[in-house]
Amino acid sequence: GFGVYAAASSPESTSLVFSGSASVSIPKPSCWSVADGTIIFSAESGDTVNLWQASISSSGRVTGVARRLTTDSATDWDASCAASAIAFTSTHVIRDIWLTPFDVDRGVPTGLLSRLGEGPVNRSMPSLSKNGGVLAFADHFGLSNIWTRELDGGKESILARSSIVQRYPVSSPSGARIAFSVYERDKRLVYVSTPGASPEKLCEGCLRATDWSSASHWSHFSH
Repeated sequence: GFGVYAAASSPESTSLVFSGSASVSIPKPSCWSVADGTIIFSAESGDTVNLWQASISSSGRVTGVARRLTTDSATDWDASCAASAIAFTSTHVIRDIWLTPFDVDRGVPTGLLSRLGEGPVNRSMPSLSKNGGVLAFADHFGLSNIWTRELDGGKESILARSSIVQRYPVSSPSGARIAFSVYERDKRLVYVSTPGASPEKLCEGCLRATDWSSASHWSHFSH
């Protein structure tokens, strides 16, 4: 794992400010205000990076719990502080899915390219059903969850809302069921679900689903 520490003149006075798992980037301390007794640093929270503040005593010990200062879906980092203001870099990523009608047999597009969403979005990992009616994708705004979109009408639905990051959706041929991957309790798992239903665990210790049988009865996955 990793952590941000505060230390005074001796190792005995070292105090843990913030800790996290090894799966995310190392937090970066930026500002230490002696007058206010606070330290400001950037750290990951879900799929975003925000600025956090912790209180530090005059002896270098942490008091209380860290408080998140920014709550947007951007990457907030590289802070610089003065007595009356904080300046920082905020990076917004627009990553979206594009659709185009296509004749696979002839290898030529049959219509115009169109963007799936509007405004600042962060979507990836598209998976079209074989009948072309449903698109499954990962939406990374906040915590990554799997969504589906009905291409005839544009209705979007979250598959199985969760606080655990979901990735790598694979749509069944009809689009009625979606397989996806999670990393939960130090294990990789594959689940399958329909929108609004409770997900069913297919595999534990496997990497991701790769395909469905033509009848939508079985999902293939890799270890």
